[in-house]
Amino acid sequence: MNLSQWVLLLLSLSVALNLYLTFRILRRLDEPPQIPELLPTVPGGPLAAVIGKSLQGTKLALGQEGKASALLFLSSQCPKCREKLPQITELAELAEPAGLQLWLVSTESSARLRRFLASTPLLSRVVRVAARQHKRLNPTLSSPFYLFVDHLGQLEAGGHIGDENWQSFAEQMQQIRQELAASS
Repeated sequence: MNLSQWVLLLLSLSVALNLYLTFRILRRLDEPPQIPELLPTVPGGPLAAVIGKSLQGTKLALGQEGKASALLFLSSQCPKCREKLPQITELAELAEPAGLQLWLVSTESSARLRRFLASTPLLSRVVRVAARQHKRLNPTLSSPFYLFVDHLGQLEAGGHIGDENWQSFAEQMQQIRQELAASS
């Protein structure tokens, strides 16, 4: 084989390798993220104890025994989070009658949170936590993200706001709205 044939062979192998790697990357990107990797513990497992402070200065233990909780992780810099605020506001109104504590968990400054939530009644539901505590609850720092914790302090479900479990939760809250309307 002469030099030009060797160069052509090497170029062909380079193109083949490039295509192989490109298709592997594309296949990996098409796979949905594995939710258990996103969660701080397996569903049914205990949630790590996390203490935070409300914007009013009250200390709160998140996800502990007592009352079922929905912990929501939003970021003021996240356009998707801003889009979810109307639905979260609506669901927050129904949480208390349903026996659920709904908390927005954040590490952001009080001023930034007040600007982000200014047009909503959600400020009373904000709990600020230290970055280390936030990472214990939301290891991948995803947003908009949620964790559902039962009254025993065990993780029931978690994922991105808008996924199948979230939609089921929203439907349950709408049923509660209908029941409340029918009883009044």
